[in-house]
Amino acid sequence: MKKVCITGGNGYLGRNLIDFLNTKGDLDIHCIVRKSYNNIPNNVKIHSQLPDFGVDLFFHIAGNPSSTSCIENPSDAFDKNTAFTFEVLEYCRIYKPIMIYFSSMECYYPINMYAATKLSGEHMC
Repeated sequence: MKKVCITGGNGYLGRNLIDFLNTKGDLDIHCIVRKSYNNIPNNVKIHSQLPDFGVDLFFHIAGNPSSTSCIENPSDAFDKNTAFTFEVLEYCRIYKPIMIYFSSMECYYPINMYAATKLSGEHMC
């Protein structure tokens, strides 16, 4: 059974990814969430931080998607969109899963704090 870890599983993309992966059969799905997770299926194991075991596939989707809140609270934007990406990359360096990073099309025209934090995540990858 392959282990899959998803950050941001309670967001729109994460939830749809979980639904898709659940159609693929024998997967042990783990999800890292930092707030409510009412919409996550019962078969998914919930974590509040990176697991202390290796996984085969890691989807990093989490982040603060609001341009407005990134402008109002740039420190929080950095923590969620840049620093946490660094933590995920360190986890992947140690455990060596296949890692898929979901960024944003705003990175092509980085004109605000949200785009800058997501672009820095792309550069680290």
